Amino acid sequence: MADITPTGTVAPARGPCGLRAGGRSGVPWALMPRHRDVGRTAWQLRRGNRHRGVVLINLVTSRRTGLTTLLERTLERIGGRYLVRTIANLPDCQAVRRALEQLDLKPGTVVLLETALESPEALDADVGETLKIVVCDAREDPALPLRQPGRFADAEMLLITKADLAAPDAIGLCQLEENARRACPGLTSLRVSALTGQGMTDWVHWLDTARIVGLEAADAVA
Repeated sequence: MADITPTGTVAPARGPCGLRAGGRSGVPWALMPRHRDVGRTAWQLRRGNRHRGVVLINLVTSRRTGLTTLLERTLERIGGRYLVRTIANLPDCQAVRRALEQLDLKPGTVVLLETALESPEALDADVGETLKIVVCDAREDPALPLRQPGRFADAEMLLITKADLAAPDAIGLCQLEENARRACPGLTSLRVSALTGQGMTDWVHWLDTARIVGLEAADAVA
C-alpha cells in the first residue's frame, strides 16, 4: 500500500465502535488524511507513530470536565493489559514529538494526550494524533459545536463526562450530541461518569478497539 501524502480529503466510513474504517480508496482509518490540509510535521509524526505501533489519542477537552479523574479510573480498568502513557497541554507537533521521545514507548502503547487550551485555534490544531476525541461535561453549552465547529471536525467521538450531573430529561445532552454531529457527521458519542461508573465499560472497550484497529493499520504498511 502506498504511503499517504500530507494533503488530501477523504470522506470516511465508520467501522467498529464508530472508528473510521476506510474511505472510497479503501485506506484504513489510521492512514487517512485529515479533512483539512495537514502540516508536514504533523504528518511525519503520525507516520512515525504508525510504524512504531504507537496509538496517539488527542483528548480535546473543555475546562472542568473531570478528565484527570476519568483517566485515573480508565487506567485502573485497563490494568496491565497494555501500556498507557499520558501527557498534557502540548500546543504543537514539535512539543508532542519531544514529549514522546522522552517516554518508553513499546509497540502497542497507547498515548493519551490531554489538550486543554483557552484558544479555539489551539484546540483545533493538528498535533499528529492517530485519533481525536472531544471531551465535554454534561453541563456544557449545547451550542458549543455551532460556535466552534473546528473543535469537532475530524473527531472520532464526543465523550461526555459527569453524566451523573445531567438533567433528568437529558435534553441538553441530546442537543449537544445533535449539534456535534452537525459539525462532524457520523460522530460517535458516549456519556460516562467516573463517579458512578456509567459508560466506563463501553469507554474502555472503545479504547481497546481503537488500539487494535490502529495496530492492524500499522501492520498493513510495515
